[in-house]
This record gives sequence, structure tokens and C-alpha cells, in this order.
Amino acid sequence: ALGNAAFHSPTLYPYLVAAVAPLVQALESDRDDDKTRANAAGALGNLARNGPELCAELAARGVPQALLKVAEADAPEAPRRIALFSLGTLVAWSEIRTHLQRHPLDTQLRSVVRDGVSSPDSTISRFTARLRSKLNSHPADLPHATSSSLSTGTTALVAPVVVAPPVLPLAPRAV
Repeated sequence: ALGNAAFHSPTLYPYLVAAVAPLVQALESDRDDDKTRANAAGALGNLARNGPELCAELAARGVPQALLKVAEADAPEAPRRIALFSLGTLVAWSEIRTHLQRHPLDTQLRSVVRDGVSSPDSTISRFTARLRSKLNSHPADLPHATSSSLSTGTTALVAPVVVAPPVLPLAPRAV
């Protein structure tokens, strides 16, 4: 229900912020319940689906780390698939990327991407390709920015270049 409340709009984000810590706990501690862990991973991704408003809280509560751990080491496919998809949602925002760069998580993230691309599970491969694509694009909240590789630990802001067509003199019309 929490994930559905956040799916279509950020309107309820301020009310759902209190759910972040329990969702992380469910993701990390319910090792016997794959469905609960998959749903927790999906709900956490939905809390960033429509905007970056909760990214600071998600980063502070260790959401990227928890999702990486599930995406990297989970044997059950359902939680792993949803964790990969949610990571792809989270990395669309500059604050999450900065968090991943600030912490020693970029090596773990590169490993998850490398292993996921070659997975025999087509859904894991597809969600990993989505994650990689998001990492290779500019952050959604910085429309005029490009991001370099996480491994460099830097983000370069590049102003867009607008080239105007040449102005040609108008020829006089014959009357």
C-alpha cells in the first residue's frame, strides 16, 4: 500500500517519509519472506519515482546500500529484480549519485551492474541495463548536467551549447 501511495505522485511523500526506516528494516531483516523484501524494495524505489524530495532521507537511512546488498547477494530472484529496478529509479537523482560517490559503494555498484548484465535471468539483465542506462544519463533533477562515471568520483556540469542558424540576407523580391 505504501508503494502504491507513492507510485503516481509525490503529493504524499511528506507523509510517507516515516515509512523509510521500517521499509529498510523489512528489506534487511525478513530473510525468510521474499515477498515482503521484494515489496519493501519496490516501495523504497517508489519513494523516489516522482521526484527527489525524499532522496536525502533515503540516503541517510541507507536505502542505496540496502538495495545494493539485495541486488548483489540475494539468491531469490524476486527481491533481487525489484532491488535492481529500484536502484535504477534512485540513481536518476543527483543526491543519490552523490551519496554513492561519497561512500565506498561505487565498486559494489559496478560489480552489481557487471554481474547483472550477464545474468541468465532476462529480467535481471533488463533491469541491470536500465540501471546502467540511468547511470550513463544526466541526473533528472539537473537538466543541463552530464555525469561522468561513478568510478571517477566526479560530476561535471556542462552548460548546453545552442547554435543558432546563420542569418542570411533576404534577396529582394521581383515585383
